Amino acid sequence: ADGNVAWANSKALELAGITRTTQNPDAGIVVKDRRTGEPTGVLRNDAIDIVTRVVPQPTRAEKRAALRAALAEAHKVGITSIQSVSRGEEEIALLDEIRREGELTVRISVSIAVPQTLTEADVVGLNTLRDACPDDPALKLGGVAIACPCDAAQLERLVALLDKHNWPVMLRTANG
Repeated sequence: ADGNVAWANSKALELAGITRTTQNPDAGIVVKDRRTGEPTGVLRNDAIDIVTRVVPQPTRAEKRAALRAALAEAHKVGITSIQSVSRGEEEIALLDEIRREGELTVRISVSIAVPQTLTEADVVGLNTLRDACPDDPALKLGGVAIACPCDAAQLERLVALLDKHNWPVMLRTANG
């Protein structure tokens, strides 16, 4: 949905070994049915990684097609701008390709999701990505998103590090 929530079918849950006894990761939730305790297929935050490690990943062409379909749907219902949180630079590269081909039909501001373990070297890599992004009204690199909860000292360190490099910061809570 927004990088915080994903849905997995029963086959993906099986491949990942997710059952009623699966424990939640530190920064994630495997949502389970309140009555039966069985996983519903809804995964939050770091629980998403349990499945993405084992299910086949879409090809670059499939990802481009999915982005084009999402853009067409947005255009069809009158959406003119989108804010997105991306887990990596591939989505930005794909959107930039679509933009260069003249097929980006909405304005998109993309923020990059960063881990709570972010280092100075990681931020330098983000700076390189920012410098490579187009300065185009249709596609902007909007900032970074930090998934919380995190303790106050950790959050202060992250925000200070990102602010030093002029990165706008968005905080995302574990439940949305």
